[in-house]
Amino acid sequence: MIIHHSSKQLLIASLVGSLLSGCAGMNDQQTTVAQGAGFGALLGAVAGQAIGGNTRSTLIGAAAGGLIGAAVGSSIAERKAQYANEEDFLVAEIQRNQEFIREADEENRQLYAEIDRLDSE
Repeated sequence: MIIHHSSKQLLIASLVGSLLSGCAGMNDQQTTVAQGAGFGALLGAVAGQAIGGNTRSTLIGAAAGGLIGAAVGSSIAERKAQYANEEDFLVAEIQRNQEFIREADEENRQLYAEIDRLDSE
């Protein structure tokens, strides 16, 4: 079967569109791993084509790059999750400290009022 150049472009665009729409329901960690795998597969395919110059080399490069990219993406996703947990903790600490400061300010106002009252007696 012969596929014309414009048909190849349409096929590639359709394939990319289908793959991207599959990412819509993913959480951040899954998306990061998928992005790593996709980027790795793309780089691996280019490297495989450059090294071997044939379809088999391109496919092997894409597969190897995809696996490596997924591993890197997984590592990045874990670090992002750790940073998000630390950020949540720090935001909660800031809120707790702000409440403490509000309470201390109110208590200080009451103490100043009591001191003023005692000074005037």
